Amino acid sequence: MSLILSSKALTGNDLKERFTVPTMWLDENWPEIGYNCKIELKVVHQVTMDIDKCYKFVLSTRDGTYKKPVFECKGWQQFVKDNDLHVDDVVYFGKKEGQNHYTIMVERKYV
Repeated sequence: MSLILSSKALTGNDLKERFTVPTMWLDENWPEIGYNCKIELKVVHQVTMDIDKCYKFVLSTRDGTYKKPVFECKGWQQFVKDNDLHVDDVVYFGKKEGQNHYTIMVERKYV
C-alpha cells in the first residue's frame, strides 16, 4: 500500500485540459520545484500496479507571482481517457517508500 500524499475531486477543467495541482501539494511533496520548472513523474495505477503501463505526468509551474502548478495534457489526458474519469471523481496520489514512481487511485463519485 502506498502512503497517500494528496487527494482531489476532479473538476471539468481537470478533465478537459490539464490537471490543476493544488499549490499545497506542490509545497508539501515537491518543495524543490521553483518557478518556470518542469519535471516528469512516473505514475502507476494502484489497482493494476502494472509498471509496464506507467503514465508520464509532466508537472510544470509558471513564472510570475504564482506558480500555478499543473500536470500537462499529454500523460494526464491519456489517464483520463483510459479510466473514463468524470467530474467529482476523486484521485489519490501516493508513493511507496523506496520506489521511483508514484501511484494513483480513483474513487468514483457515481457508480
